[in-house]
Amino acid sequence: MQTMTFLATLDSDTVISESASTAGVHSSLDYLPGACLLGACAATLYNDLSPEESFLVFHSGMVRFGNAYPLTETGVPAIPIPAAWHCFKGESPSSNGRLSTGIINQINYCMTKEDQEKQPKQLRDGYFTLCGLSPAIVKGYRLKTAVDRKSKRAAESQLFGYEHLSAGSRWWFELACDDAVQPLLIQKIRAALLGGIRLGRSRTAEFGRTTIAAAENTFTIGTTPVTSERITLYCLSDLALRDDNSGAPTLIPDGSHFGLSSVVLDTQKSFIRTRSYAPFNGTRRANDLERQVIAKGSVITFTKTDGQSFSAAETAALNERLSLGAGLYRQDGLGRLLLNPVFLNGDTFAAGDTLRLAPALCKSHSATFTSELTHWLAGKLSTAHGDKDIVAQVEKWAAVLKHAIIALEKEGLPYPGNSQWGTIRSISGTKEQIGKLLFSEVKGAEGFCVHGVSKAQWSEEFRYDGDWISFAGFLKNIVLARYTDDASALKALQLLGNRMPRILNQMKGGK
Repeated sequence: MQTMTFLATLDSDTVISESASTAGVHSSLDYLPGACLLGACAATLYNDLSPEESFLVFHSGMVRFGNAYPLTETGVPAIPIPAAWHCFKGESPSSNGRLSTGIINQINYCMTKEDQEKQPKQLRDGYFTLCGLSPAIVKGYRLKTAVDRKSKRAAESQLFGYEHLSAGSRWWFELACDDAVQPLLIQKIRAALLGGIRLGRSRTAEFGRTTIAAAENTFTIGTTPVTSERITLYCLSDLALRDDNSGAPTLIPDGSHFGLSSVVLDTQKSFIRTRSYAPFNGTRRANDLERQVIAKGSVITFTKTDGQSFSAAETAALNERLSLGAGLYRQDGLGRLLLNPVFLNGDTFAAGDTLRLAPALCKSHSATFTSELTHWLAGKLSTAHGDKDIVAQVEKWAAVLKHAIIALEKEGLPYPGNSQWGTIRSISGTKEQIGKLLFSEVKGAEGFCVHGVSKAQWSEEFRYDGDWISFAGFLKNIVLARYTDDASALKALQLLGNRMPRILNQMKGGK
């Protein structure tokens, strides 16, 4: 089996509906489903393949498009919090972007009478990294209205809204292919995914622009050897099971679903959450059959009925079966399971080491130019690529600042508003001149961010990359410091000054 890891960056706000229903308040998923990635690949590749190849890639489950889960600012991959984790009522499971030390693992933790009185509360959503980070999913809300084609005005009673995943957020996912899939076909799938794609709803409007890049390394989660009569399965994605006798959906796992015999579900050590949904098929313009699934993050525990421990051969065989997925709809990313993962081993969560995912570097090809025209075109192309990189970086910074502003607003603390960002948008000059205009400490000098009525807003601090930084410090030490040339630094600052008022207006419109 071949597994490849990819990184996804949302270049614009992206709508991933939790439900296909059009009535009521719209809610977005907090991840990118594998079905969306499969659909984006199929839109490019389906008609270029033979019917046999199309079935193998998109319908057989031999090629599995995994869900995309969040990456931290530093590129550390996160996975769903397991449902076996609890914290006591009144305590917060995370603080300043890190998991709290009071999280207990109910599979192994022995509850005392005092613990029972404190009322443990299950963690039912969110993500974590193996090193103990707890990344927040940044969402927004966009209010829209239908347009009357005749009057060219807003249609009566046609106001609606979308909750969306914010632009600039980064995600990781895996593509797994069985050994029977030909290498040439795998390369076609990979090529169809890389680059710019569209995801989610309203893709033909302003939503859903996404850039996919291959990762230079892969993310693996350590496992604990099985030495007892009990095994634990962690659901890395939703799991859809069928009853062997009736063929109807079932939400009660059985050993036969995973090729196990002489085992029984340990209800005391299992923590199963469920949901149902009917995915929308964009090609057919209709909903597929409703799916009854065990939700991602659920923990399933089996115990042997004969009192014997699991042998090394049984464990190896089970691991091999789980690597191919379990249940139905595996091509959409469902059925991904981990056997005895390390983070479910102890009584409480213990942070460990983990890697950071980075995009693979592309080999550069030298080019020769034979005329003034090709020299000019090459220069324009280089500038366009540079501008694209700056825009992508500004979107990431804007997402960080938006998250900081939301936190400050909840606490009633000041932050730069539209007029302050408008000043940033209108400045010009070299890096040295901009530094004096914004940060000069000399009395009587400009020093827009350190003097005058705006000083309080620009000096307010927020958490960034594990440390505290002010808005003024962010402009000086993060934005301007990133670029060595004056043109790039000025462009990044002006783009950020243009983007932030739009974000602030959207936040106000969503209230």
